[in-house]
Amino acid sequence: MGVRIHRNPQAYREYEIRVGREVLLPLLARWAWFPIGKRVLELGCAEGGLLDAFHDGGSHVAAVELDERRAAYAAKSSPYDLDVYVADITQPNLTQRIPGCWDLIVLRDVIEHIGDKQQAMRNIKTLLSPGGQLFMETAPWFMPFGGHQQVLDSPFRFVPWLHLLPRRSYRKFLLNVLKQQPALVEDLMSTYDCQITMRQLHRLIRGTGFSIEHERLYFINPAYRIRFGLPEIRWPFSSRFPLVPEVAATSVAMLLSAR
Repeated sequence: MGVRIHRNPQAYREYEIRVGREVLLPLLARWAWFPIGKRVLELGCAEGGLLDAFHDGGSHVAAVELDERRAAYAAKSSPYDLDVYVADITQPNLTQRIPGCWDLIVLRDVIEHIGDKQQAMRNIKTLLSPGGQLFMETAPWFMPFGGHQQVLDSPFRFVPWLHLLPRRSYRKFLLNVLKQQPALVEDLMSTYDCQITMRQLHRLIRGTGFSIEHERLYFINPAYRIRFGLPEIRWPFSSRFPLVPEVAATSVAMLLSAR
């Protein structure tokens, strides 16, 4: 299923819708955050399905997407009037293009694809309303699937830590041995180049003036239930716990506040 949705915009949008309704909103509710009357902006919205849950819950929503085709698909496919801004969230003038202040900004599976992470976080801080919060979810680099190799069109997509091969060897293995499509390989190599470890993530959060209000760490994250039929399994400890979260989790979800 992971391969099919990765290459199918409609299927991926349906997956995003389920993640929003079955995973993200219930998690936020446990953290006492509720969508009614809130202004929600998703950065890196892909096909835009995640925002359906917030819209249906009573939020005013908008999105930012770098890929023009995905942005157009998100706007066209939405059953409501979704504003999708085509923009690079690392650009210093981003805050001049996006109107209003936002109660929640969603950055899900995006930070590990960004080169200038500090500028992106500074932009987010500026876009937040007073008291606004940032929801961030990511798979830090040393986690079993931190390279997003689960999207491969190969049984090797189930091999943990495959992405820890040296860069040149990893690229050759994907192209020449696994015979993956060049566009997919370049996407994975971009993740390789923009990688972020758990330690770097905490340093980024502190260095850009955010604090962690809530977090949840997963051995098998709940989106894998939707995507691969796997059961959700949580880690019982903090992401600051030495070593184990860095290498043995598949996802960390955080709700951040600006200091």
